[in-house]
Parts: sequence; structure tokens; C-alpha cells
Amino acid sequence: MNTITVDHVSKNYRRVRTEEGLWNSLKSLVFRNFETVKALENVSFSLEQGEMVGLIGPNGAGKSTLIKTLCGLIHPSQGTVKVFDFKPTDKKNAFKQQIGVVLGQKNQLWWDLSPVETFKLHQEIYNIPEEEFNISFQELTQLLRVEHVLTTPVRNLSLGERMKCELIASLLHRPKILFLDEPTIGLDIISQKKIRSFLKQYCVEKKITVILTSHYMDDIHYLCDRVLIMKSGTLFYDGKLQSIQSFISDYKYLRFTFKTVIPHTINLYDQVEEIDRQTLVIRVASANAKEVLQHITSCYSVVDYSEERIPVQDVLEHIFSEPNKVSNGRDQHEAIQ
Repeated sequence: MNTITVDHVSKNYRRVRTEEGLWNSLKSLVFRNFETVKALENVSFSLEQGEMVGLIGPNGAGKSTLIKTLCGLIHPSQGTVKVFDFKPTDKKNAFKQQIGVVLGQKNQLWWDLSPVETFKLHQEIYNIPEEEFNISFQELTQLLRVEHVLTTPVRNLSLGERMKCELIASLLHRPKILFLDEPTIGLDIISQKKIRSFLKQYCVEKKITVILTSHYMDDIHYLCDRVLIMKSGTLFYDGKLQSIQSFISDYKYLRFTFKTVIPHTINLYDQVEEIDRQTLVIRVASANAKEVLQHITSCYSVVDYSEERIPVQDVLEHIFSEPNKVSNGRDQHEAIQ
């Protein structure tokens, strides 16, 4: 059963365009020039119950706009969005009961209240029965280990403690869908790892559908098997994270470890990815890899060599820097299978 269905959704904004200078600023008060910005363009996909999907793309690609559209905060200019049998923009209470939202750069906790007081407010807002609230409250606070900060004003909590409490607030009413917009932004490595571990355990156990946006690829790797890549408002790719390697299959990484310091006379070929006194990693065209390997191993004292997979970060950098070649991510997904 599809929990989310997005069908040919587009979102356009109009914004004022003002030339620099005092005269142009005054003129714009009477005569305004508008331009249309396409935040989303013809986006289509569907999610099944329990899927954990990563939504990635460069800044301005349309990720947050898509999340807000799915939550009902933004009306699409065209196309349809269905979350279960609800139209999000109708903002029915029954729909709100089905979703939880965490926006990493916005707070839902009350700054001057303690977390437990905010949780009590959420109990009233969502009409959570007392017994159900107590069970969820105990389970979530124990899993995230925040019992010691529940009565501390939110303004006095660390960023990691606040984010854990934000997650609790979004899960107390037991939603079936969780939207996470950069939930680990600004957190240290340990806090990121703890939140990832919690989300993996809790959401898999409860079969919660998750859409996660993050610029930290560790979040995506750990939590998501499927990714949606947004680019310039379009869905560029929809498929498994591992399969995006095919976008840059024309290149390979070769790692060499030399017996002595790397000779100054060595040909560094296409691109140096890593170099120190005795280790060299170069990126070469796949067609030339065998020739380069034979040349370096025969001409220099090589202790060890290996062929490495191109890191996902490098593949994404390649995708983001290239002009759009695919307008429908699902077509691209099918093409590379």
C-alpha cells in the first residue's frame, strides 16, 4: 500500500526583481518586475509503508519545498499529492495525526518551558489518551536517554539534547510518517550517531515511513536504501543509493603504495585524489585504467596497488555539477537496472 503518492507536482513562485540603485528601488515601489521561480517541476514518486528514503540534492534543489508540500504547508501549483487518502493542504486533523515533522533549523519546543511541559501540550493538541501518552513518553525518553533534562528549560539544553526532545515531540502521537529535514545539522559526531541509531531502531520496529533530507551522507548511508535526488526542482534520480555509481562509470580510482617516496618524474595522469610521501590515488578513465596500471607497476617500485570504488560524495558532486540530462528520476532508475 502506498502511503505517499506524488503525481506530476510543480510549484512556482513569483518574486520581485529589483535593479540596484536608489532610483530603481524607488521605481520598484510603483512598477514592479516579477520573475517566476520553479521550485518544483513535474515531480512524481510513491512510497510504501515502512520505507526509509533519503531526499538529497544541492541547496536550492527543492528538497525543503517538497517536504513542506507533503506536510500541507505549501500548495502545489499543479499536480496532486496524496498521503494515505488525505490531501495534505486540507489540513484535516486525521491527517495531522498521521505525520510527524522535525525541521532541524526550526523549533517546535517552547523555549521557556521544560521538555516535559511541551510534551504535555502535545498530548492536549493531539488528544493523546493518558495511558498511551505515558507508554510513548517512557519508551522514547528511555531510548534517547533524556530523563535527566526533562525538567530543564529548553533554552538551557545543548543542541543534541534539544534535537532528541524534538524527535520525542514529533513521535509522541505515534505517527505513521516522519518527515526529517536535516535533523542532525550542527550536531557533533557522537550526537549524530546516537540519533541515527535511535531512528533506525525505532522506525523499523514501528514500520514508520521516513523521508529524510540531509547534507550528511552518513545519515543517508545508515538509514536509507532508496534515495531521491533533486536537482533544479526536478526529480533527477529515484533508486538505490549504491546504483548511483553508474553515473560516473567512465572513471576509476587507482591506489598505489610505493616502496620509497613517490618519484617526482611520475606521470600523475588525469586527476590526483590523494597523495602523500608513499601513497598515490589517481582518477583515470576506465578505458585507460589497465594501461596506467601496467605502466606504473612496471616503471616504479610499487609495494601494493588496488582499484577502488568512487566515493558516493564524488558521484554526487559530479551529478550536481553536470547539466540536467534526465527529467524523470524513475526513467533513469529503470535505465540503470
